[in-house]
Amino acid sequence: MWDIYRQPRPNWRYRLLPTDTRSLISAVFLGLGMTVALQIAERIDFAYSGGSLFLVAVLLVPQFENPAAMFYGLTGALIVAWINPVVANLTATSPLSFLFFATNALHTVPLTLMVYAFKPKDRGFNFLEFLIINQVAGLLDVLPIIWGSIAVLSAPTSVALFGYLIHQVGFFVASFISYPIMHRLLRSGLVPTAELPATTTHTA
Repeated sequence: MWDIYRQPRPNWRYRLLPTDTRSLISAVFLGLGMTVALQIAERIDFAYSGGSLFLVAVLLVPQFENPAAMFYGLTGALIVAWINPVVANLTATSPLSFLFFATNALHTVPLTLMVYAFKPKDRGFNFLEFLIINQVAGLLDVLPIIWGSIAVLSAPTSVALFGYLIHQVGFFVASFISYPIMHRLLRSGLVPTAELPATTTHTA
């Protein structure tokens, strides 16, 4: 079970602005999948917190935004980041849904740029590297929600800051879910620039 966390991901060639059809279609499907999942998650979060916490959503969002940013570049990242906010605002899933454009971009854009800057050319990220960059992106993601909790929902500052810390725990846990999913996605053929390990091509 834990072996996958000891393995670096299969390698892929990173492109900052891909325009090929397979990448764009894959990003659209990721965005639609995230939207369907968050239609449920955001309503659950609203039910227990009045819209100031997103503990269910924070576990789901990285499962879609991480592969978008890491495999489909800035193009795919923004497609995935901005499909759900459109639907969330049309369906009023949260009183803070108008901030989702900013929160999603603050997660996917820095993540994209960190992958572009730090991904090794000869291998995929190992789990520790993946955990660190995902957590750094998570530090930025929730900032608009903290502002909205205070300015729109009139939550006490201490409550909003506590929510910020809780969300960071959520991003940490989400990395353990996202890493094996992305490992398998690389082997699925849906990442156009994925490179299977050489050992898999020399089997008898």
